Amino acid sequence: RRARAQLSQHGIQVARSHGWWDPYTLSKGMAEICLEAESKARGVPLVVVRPSGIISCAQEPSPGWIDCYLLNEPIIEATGRGQLTAFPGREDSVLDMVPADFVVNLIIAAATRPPEPAAGPAVYQAASGDVNPVHQGDLAAWWFEYFRECPFRTKDGQPVAPVRPKLIGDLDSFLTRMRWRAGAPVAVASAVVGRLPGSSRWVRQLRERLGKMQGAVDNAMRLASLYSAYTIERFEFKSDKARKLLEGLAAEDQRRFNQASCEDIDWKAYFRDLHIPGMRKHVLKEVGLEPMALDQTRALARRQVPASRL
Repeated sequence: RRARAQLSQHGIQVARSHGWWDPYTLSKGMAEICLEAESKARGVPLVVVRPSGIISCAQEPSPGWIDCYLLNEPIIEATGRGQLTAFPGREDSVLDMVPADFVVNLIIAAATRPPEPAAGPAVYQAASGDVNPVHQGDLAAWWFEYFRECPFRTKDGQPVAPVRPKLIGDLDSFLTRMRWRAGAPVAVASAVVGRLPGSSRWVRQLRERLGKMQGAVDNAMRLASLYSAYTIERFEFKSDKARKLLEGLAAEDQRRFNQASCEDIDWKAYFRDLHIPGMRKHVLKEVGLEPMALDQTRALARRQVPASRL
């Protein structure tokens, strides 16, 4: 575990030395540079699709389908388990995200419109923040509200009380808070327990529990340091080129690849009815949870509501 943490930290240092926030964004930049060089060398057209934060599918293969732990999922789960009392972010920060199947539809459509090789790459951005922004303060409230109604359960079936994280406007303040409110008490408790005889079962169990608590604190600080660029800074990704492409498709292709868009999403309903149940079913492997069918939810019905009611 220590070696993995050291390698992770080294990767972050390397990325930042080259002007990128983390190895993930560095790898994306390197991939585009290599592909553009290959495109020029071979005279092959290049199309690049840049999605913002990918979330569960809206329609295909099924509403709410997701198979991985991405940006939102650790924060959502920690909220539901009462493990996250604070997180770096701003109430009015826009968290840009787009359903996975919308990204796939754009990739398929963009592949049919290759640029001339000499013109350089055609770049399309899949995003929602410029047409239907969702703010971090709202997300925190909605996630907390969802888990009050549909809580996680302990092994003996007891409901787990969620906690709504307090949003801290800068990373240094958040890390200082974590060190004093969580890190220091766990360190003191560990030092005291470390002096007790290890032959007793309850001492071993307490040491194990404190070790897990220290791991949770370390993980929270690591995730906060990594994600703070996305939750504190303000970005706006323009998706007008992608929308123009999709809206210019033939009628039959419109029905297949542009039946719904980010402008249709009711974000509160999307997370409550599709994304979180989908995460719990497909990623966390909970039994008895199902995302709603689209005819039972407003998740994609935002533009069907008269403006006076929004």
